[in-house]
Amino acid sequence: MAFFSFTQTAETLIEPTYWRTALIYGAVVFLIVFVFQAIALYTVATRNGIANKWMAFVPVLSTYYIGVCARKNKPLGFDSKVVGIVIAVLELLLCAGFILHYVGHYFAEPYIQIVSQQDYYGLPIYEVSIPNIDPELAWAGFCYLTLGDILYWISLLYSIVEILLISAFFQTYAPRRYFIFTIVSIFLPVAQGILFFAVRNNKGMNYREYLMREQERQYRIYRQNRQNDPYGQNYYGHNNYNQSNYGYNEQPRPETKNEDPFEEFGKSDDDPFNH
Repeated sequence: MAFFSFTQTAETLIEPTYWRTALIYGAVVFLIVFVFQAIALYTVATRNGIANKWMAFVPVLSTYYIGVCARKNKPLGFDSKVVGIVIAVLELLLCAGFILHYVGHYFAEPYIQIVSQQDYYGLPIYEVSIPNIDPELAWAGFCYLTLGDILYWISLLYSIVEILLISAFFQTYAPRRYFIFTIVSIFLPVAQGILFFAVRNNKGMNYREYLMREQERQYRIYRQNRQNDPYGQNYYGHNNYNQSNYGYNEQPRPETKNEDPFEEFGKSDDDPFNH
């Protein structure tokens, strides 16, 4: 969970000149999510006997520790611990890159020109340029503009790997609802810590084993329903009834002779239908 991923989200919603507001937003949201997630990981590690619980309270290491806690499942065949290492490295790159990005923004701010336009839906689009920057501050312009584009692609890669990591965690501790929990955590990062906190008391399990248990449970329910099926056995004690083709018991009806409803009028020898 990269701190600057929250600030990057804020930057897409506000005017670039308010980048300090984006930093404050990122700090507040990150702190809330991180506290919930840290407590959740510590509780999970305690209940499941996972070592190095202190990592849950250290940024970057906490992200790696998610993979440690989810090792009972392998997202796309990868060890979740390895996925945790990869995403922790990406998080370090993002943190270092965004620090340079905001430092460059600070020094290049007097030279920045912003043109505001509207898209098809009337939403604002900001075009940022630094045409007349001091040559001695060229590095600041690079850190602000060019490095910002590079960080966008690193953030995209981070999000893809994060999906694997978060899904492995919820497959382990919330297998019944892991898909919806993963989707909510990715698109609403604020909810990630809360969802982690909600499943902190669950025991970890392998997702394939969970599916097998669910299949066995469904089969037992099916067998029980078959045994209690009113069309499969006689519940009324009439054991002398014969079994019908439809599975229920019924007594054969005696044959009766068809009576003529017009018999009282008698029959005539001239009746053409009496021969």
